Amino acid sequence: MDGVVWLFVFLPFLLITFPWLLLWAISAWRERAHMQSILLREEAFSYMHVTNVRTPPPGATHPVLVTGSVVVAADAWKTFLAGFRKVFGGRMHSLETVVERARREAVLRMLENASRLDANGVVNVRLDTASIGMGQALMVEVMASGTAIRMNQGGNHDTK
Repeated sequence: MDGVVWLFVFLPFLLITFPWLLLWAISAWRERAHMQSILLREEAFSYMHVTNVRTPPPGATHPVLVTGSVVVAADAWKTFLAGFRKVFGGRMHSLETVVERARREAVLRMLENASRLDANGVVNVRLDTASIGMGQALMVEVMASGTAIRMNQGGNHDTK
């Protein structure tokens, strides 16, 4: 008899909590994997000089406009947490990581485009963001743009 009572108490609890725990675990794993990818790629571009200064440094050549854009969607867990914040108000910490990953990914894509042009620097970097809402999905688009340049200053900078 105790087993039957336990089953009627524990089973509904398990059926309610397990999907949310699964969503949280998958979301955390995917976000961690994306951040790890971003960190590795940022390290690979550590030779690239990036600034929001409008004018290129002396000796810069071959100016070319480069862009990189990305749309990142919040996963189901973050959307669920954001729903509570909409009701009660406050800072949406769960969505801040989505925006941060989107910004960094857009800049990396811009740097990849600059690298294909044999540039070793990008000046006048600008970030544009847009919120994209389709139903309940929370998505952010970030576009990074800048001027790719080659800096040839007597061996002071790495050049390709």
